[in-house]
Amino acid sequence: MVILSYNHHHSGSCIVARCGSCSSNRFDFYRYQYGSLINASFAANVTGSQIAFSNTTTNATSYLWNFGDGVTVTGVNPVHTYASNGVYTVTLTASNSCKSVTISQQVVIGPTAIDEPAACELIVTSQRLLKTNCESGFFSKVEVNGVDGRKVYESIFRNNMQLPELTKGVYFIRLHGRGKDLIRKVVIQ
Repeated sequence: MVILSYNHHHSGSCIVARCGSCSSNRFDFYRYQYGSLINASFAANVTGSQIAFSNTTTNATSYLWNFGDGVTVTGVNPVHTYASNGVYTVTLTASNSCKSVTISQQVVIGPTAIDEPAACELIVTSQRLLKTNCESGFFSKVEVNGVDGRKVYESIFRNNMQLPELTKGVYFIRLHGRGKDLIRKVVIQ
């Protein structure tokens, strides 16, 4: 085997030639690709219906973003405005000359607080008790959604109510009120 070119300090390729037999003039050529591993990651900063992405990926040369609402773009640090509130799965595909890596992250677009009452808090205890200090009668319904947007529970709202058994994970609790909703992210351990 004869290595015609090789540089192990940088990503790229090498060409290897293999002699069929010593008496023949036949060579088989192989091209091997090698390169740096892609470490894909990003952060999202939500302001209203607009979201700015901070791409912290290393060793990639191109980026394809899918915002989960039918819109895709290329670029390093895109900004996107969603047409409606909801939970979206944002997907980043980072590529270089050797491979592509795809990662996804959930983002929530929409109201995360209400204007009144100003000091309304939502607490979920370790015993799955949902407590609020909100004005009585302000909210009419409670809804629990998984990070994928799937509704896992819905009920008439009562202060200090027991939530059903939920598997470990991240959930979004939405209290439906008089024209305004209160949404909070909770982690069930």
